[in-house]
Amino acid sequence: MDRMACGLLAAWLFAGSAMGAGDACTPSPKVLNNFVTELVCCKDVASGQTIRFANPREGWIYVGVQSEDGVTGSFVDPEKARQETLVFRPYEATKTVEAMKYLPVGEYAIRVAGNGGGTLESVVVRAIPEIFYDAYLGATQLHACNDAARDWEFLGKYVNPHVNTMVAKGLHKDGAHAKNKPSEEILKEWVRRGKHWVDEVSLDADAKTADDAYAHFVAAFGLPDPNCHGYLLDEFRTAPEREEIDRINLEALARMATSPEFAGKKLYCYVGTPIRNCPNYGRVSKFVVDHHFLLAREWYLMDRPSYRMDATGKEDLWACFAPHWHERNRKQWNEYAEGAANAVVMTLGGRNLPDSSLDVDPELDSNVLLDWQLSFLATHPLFGNAPGINVWTTSYMDEEMIRWMCRLFRHYCIEGRRDVLTADPYVLPHVTNADFEQGTEGWDVKMAGADTIRAETLKDYGKIEGRYQTPKGDHFLVMKRSKDGPNVVSQTVKHLTPGRLYTFRMYTGNYGDLKTGRSKGQKHAVSISLSGATVIPGREIHRAYYSRNSKSYTPFVETGELCRLNYHWVLFRADGPTATLKVSDWADAERPGGAIGQELVFNFFQVQPYFECEASGKR
Repeated sequence: MDRMACGLLAAWLFAGSAMGAGDACTPSPKVLNNFVTELVCCKDVASGQTIRFANPREGWIYVGVQSEDGVTGSFVDPEKARQETLVFRPYEATKTVEAMKYLPVGEYAIRVAGNGGGTLESVVVRAIPEIFYDAYLGATQLHACNDAARDWEFLGKYVNPHVNTMVAKGLHKDGAHAKNKPSEEILKEWVRRGKHWVDEVSLDADAKTADDAYAHFVAAFGLPDPNCHGYLLDEFRTAPEREEIDRINLEALARMATSPEFAGKKLYCYVGTPIRNCPNYGRVSKFVVDHHFLLAREWYLMDRPSYRMDATGKEDLWACFAPHWHERNRKQWNEYAEGAANAVVMTLGGRNLPDSSLDVDPELDSNVLLDWQLSFLATHPLFGNAPGINVWTTSYMDEEMIRWMCRLFRHYCIEGRRDVLTADPYVLPHVTNADFEQGTEGWDVKMAGADTIRAETLKDYGKIEGRYQTPKGDHFLVMKRSKDGPNVVSQTVKHLTPGRLYTFRMYTGNYGDLKTGRSKGQKHAVSISLSGATVIPGREIHRAYYSRNSKSYTPFVETGELCRLNYHWVLFRADGPTATLKVSDWADAERPGGAIGQELVFNFFQVQPYFECEASGKR
């Protein structure tokens, strides 16, 4: 930039109403939680006034403006003598217009003007974490559960306001591999708003040399691409047999990081738990620190009773989430490379769909668990100055979980809140013996014939269903379909809030498939009724899916097939404090709908509150 341009920029920066002692602003940065530091909070700001702030770390800045008129804004970097337009987007829930921008450490200024020229109600500037959405157009078996999340309009309402880094898979792929590639229009619009695209890329597991891996990354990264800001690498492991292949990949990535074509790009490395004397994790830690990249640390917690209330009726969240274990992990990262612990983006698990669901216990609310985890990360001293947050992956989340996850991002990572978002209990009080671990206790059983309903147990059936790494789910009911009438189990659903939305979910399987190792993807003839509640029209899902976990179960090992099961989901509104749930192995009261003599397996009878309104702020 020439001298005249620099002079004009300086005049812009220091013109207008300077921020002085009389301005209604916070005098210094205020740490709201581990994710968010408020840098500026101004009330009754004159339109066009210059607001200066210091960005304490390299990362994302959030600007929020409340004004009755439309708003325009500009951002200036005095050190680089450049000025850019801030692209604001309205967030209706708080009547705020917002912008986000990635900035290095340094001194900056913004000028925001109301279109009507009047006083702005407030201007807030915050340092916030990198907030990932992983991933746009992610593949899924159960499209009916989350197809809306493939719609950019849906994301514009429920996702995009709450995130700043969008992960895509196949960002640079063409031809037959382009099905998960965002459109050019969407790519450019996201970048225009100041936000980032990150492409998820696999390590080269077949590379024999660093040259092989380098060629793999050159092809996969699609360099140079102005719409892509970085790459999420899947993944580095601690297994000894992976040491050499990880070393080869890291050598190639180190060459990439110093390539002129790679300038301005960032790498995020998926990793697990750090362990002592793990050479590949030592190398990846040093690589990340040396190049100012980030580690994406996987921390996938499934539902389990150990998170339930203690004897006093309180949840000791910090004890539940093992802070001493995290402290050891952070120490180990720093032993590998000084500062590595501060380069860790915690990657939680939000998966509530098979065949990789963390929602493994139908008597526990996985939405509450995700809230608790984010609360822990936002408030525990171990995680101060957290650089980012990720939740893996939308491929295994239904539309409700996607909306809930993003509302939690807003609560903890933009608003900087320290309180938990939901007051709902973790232990669901609605259905007793929901997984049939006590046989038929608590259920009213009406058999169509002699012994046409029985309780059974099969080791690892829960894993076959797609519950993640758990012994839960090995108990179930078997119903043998009779020509004489339906088999029915029923129970009173309790502790409902009249007028509130809930979901009922369950899994079904074919018992014969489990014995033969042969399976067809057929829809099971079952019926679900909820008297005393209103089932929402058009909001039922009954879909077949396959389980990759079944390939290690003996009958399916022998046949080479995968087990096919069914996932069922019903949305209903409570008419009163109770309702009667009935589940049958007939399609309806008049028609069997399936083969007589077929034995169906039933379990995971879950009733859970539904997150209805993103704007309400509460479940």
